[in-house]
Amino acid sequence: MSQRPHKSDAVSRIKKLPETAAARLSVRLSNMARLISLVIACGVTNAVADTVPDASASGQNLPSTESVMLTTDPGPTSTATLKKCGSALLKVLLWEVYESSLYTPDGTWQEDTRPFRLDIRYLRTITAEDLVKQTGKEWAEQGKVSPQHAAWQENLRSIWPNVTDGDIISLAVDKAEVSTFLFNGAVIGKLTDPQFGKDFSGIWLAADTTRPKLRRQLIGTTK
Repeated sequence: MSQRPHKSDAVSRIKKLPETAAARLSVRLSNMARLISLVIACGVTNAVADTVPDASASGQNLPSTESVMLTTDPGPTSTATLKKCGSALLKVLLWEVYESSLYTPDGTWQEDTRPFRLDIRYLRTITAEDLVKQTGKEWAEQGKVSPQHAAWQENLRSIWPNVTDGDIISLAVDKAEVSTFLFNGAVIGKLTDPQFGKDFSGIWLAADTTRPKLRRQLIGTTK
């Protein structure tokens, strides 16, 4: 009867890989660890992923169309017609987590574009606490770790609800840099610090986002 390979033999074979192959393996394992963390945060169990699949349209239309009238500073006299820049689907293996869409006045994105609105339509049940924790993890990946970011997470805990399939949390940032959160179109809270809007939207839109492919689809550079 043949014997099963010993664990040390497998380790030895990995050590003998060419340097480039070992580097690719290291990146692959790092991606796997990050995705497992995301899967756990989103309430998905017994799943293992090795890469983030390319973001793609889910085929489900958001309530907002490309030319819809969207409230950017939710008040009775302040609205702007925003056009869609792009949409992207975050999917982990077989699990669709959320679909995001970005809207700006002319349908294009620059770092200083204001007003803008980012819609996140969730495709599974996730607790508010898990959303807040994932926000902190994304900030940490971008090197944004500070007492202020921790305070903003506490603010988000008091604003965000739990979400289920089809719920939409929107971030609307106006020309005064005030960030307004909406839940299925209804205002649920505001943060007035201009840096918050930059750092929170930067999870998806900043050049150092952890998901550059998703960013490219959101800002319309990849269809």
